[in-house]
Amino acid sequence: MMRRFFKLLFLALLVLCFSASQERVGGKLIKKGMWKSKPIEYVDGEILVGFKKWTKKEDARQLLNQRGATILEHYEQKDWAVTEVADSQDIFEVISELEKHPLVKYAEPNIVGRLLSDPYDTDFGKQW
Repeated sequence: MMRRFFKLLFLALLVLCFSASQERVGGKLIKKGMWKSKPIEYVDGEILVGFKKWTKKEDARQLLNQRGATILEHYEQKDWAVTEVADSQDIFEVISELEKHPLVKYAEPNIVGRLLSDPYDTDFGKQW
């Protein structure tokens, strides 16, 4: 009985450690995948969509809703938006559909960038 308890306790701790070690941004999981034959890290469930200049905001919203996506942030001056898709959807399939639409200039995963090192600038720490 005691042996079974310790096995369950060990398993629970292992699961807890694994889930805690996963990186997140804004509460969302960072995933790894391939995009245009390159390995990337991206925010789970988020797609960046650029629209053609003449696209109306309501048309963009309707297009995204038809594909199960919602707008998180819309930057009208630059004609692009951060969108979110449901957990059950494959973002790469949604991206493929969006890229074919005449209102869309581009669609891509919300890629996570990383600094390799701090800039060599003696005043770097004073900037913020």
